[in-house]
Amino acid sequence: MTGDIIPPNDPRPIAVCPNCGAPLIATFHFAGAEWYCLDCGLACGMFSAVSTAPTPELVARMRSSEAEWMTNAGPRLLTPGAIHAGCHKCFADSEAHLLHASPLERAEHSRAKAWINERRRRHA
Repeated sequence: MTGDIIPPNDPRPIAVCPNCGAPLIATFHFAGAEWYCLDCGLACGMFSAVSTAPTPELVARMRSSEAEWMTNAGPRLLTPGAIHAGCHKCFADSEAHLLHASPLERAEHSRAKAWINERRRRHA
């Protein structure tokens, strides 16, 4: 989870938001976007991100954002068209998980979307 994406002292650039400069979260939860900015809400494609040299502060901010994302949204979002690895119905029927998600999964999805919207408002 967090910390595994970029090992300590990794010299590779970090993807930051072209709008606000915040570190981006790698996610495929939004159609046509591989990156999401927790601060301004921008969902952007791979080539829209700005590559920035890692600094200790930027790496810490990125890891904090990743942890916040995984705690509040990432695993709870139901991605349109996605098949869940552990779901037999997804594979047996080749049906997107969103179409047969349980009431609990739908409630978790709604809470995650509400958290995303509230966080974006707080950082606007």
